[in-house]
Amino acid sequence: MEEINLISRHEIGRHFFGDRPPTSISEFRRRVPVTTYDDFASFLVGKQEQFPTAHVWAHTSGRSGQVKWIPYTKDAYFRFGEHMLAQVILGAAREKGDVRLEEGDKLVYNTPPRPYISGIALRAIADQFNFRFIPGLEETESMGFQERISMSFDTALDTGLMCGIDCLGAGEDGRAFLRKRPISQNYQEHASSQGDYPLVEGFFAQQDRTPAHASQRSVED
Repeated sequence: MEEINLISRHEIGRHFFGDRPPTSISEFRRRVPVTTYDDFASFLVGKQEQFPTAHVWAHTSGRSGQVKWIPYTKDAYFRFGEHMLAQVILGAAREKGDVRLEEGDKLVYNTPPRPYISGIALRAIADQFNFRFIPGLEETESMGFQERISMSFDTALDTGLMCGIDCLGAGEDGRAFLRKRPISQNYQEHASSQGDYPLVEGFFAQQDRTPAHASQRSVED
């Protein structure tokens, strides 16, 4: 009910609730229909000044025909970063409880820059953990998308790469690039057994490690 009470004070809430906000979840479900972005667009597009508590604004790619703008409060932005970091931890784990991240691990920046939501996501995760971004965060935002992808793959593979992760656009170009480049022996063996180089969302690049590596860390199950 906290979210309902908060939005009821805004123009958006008054639009859906009128002067009498729902007092229960069941009442909310009865009174408010299932919505789409179109139901909110008139309150969001070009209305940044009406959301003074927004920490950042992000937008989608527009591939569906419409760029969708989304405001994030500072708390929502922080939670977004937590969720993204959790995905990286799970993507790098080999078994339950396995945490293989260390400060300075390489995270390849091959997504569109801010204010695209993927660019916001990388900024949010940078606020959660001390990754080494390839290329650097500030450097990449002045590059074109294809230039960024090319430099990201080139730099990451030259400096040691265990797991390549593709996000939002590297696609077949990135897959073909990976096939042509030498990478760590462990990853070559894994890729050979899989029949391809697995590409996982986020493009996490980690230094070559084995389960016996002294720096491996675990958390309780």
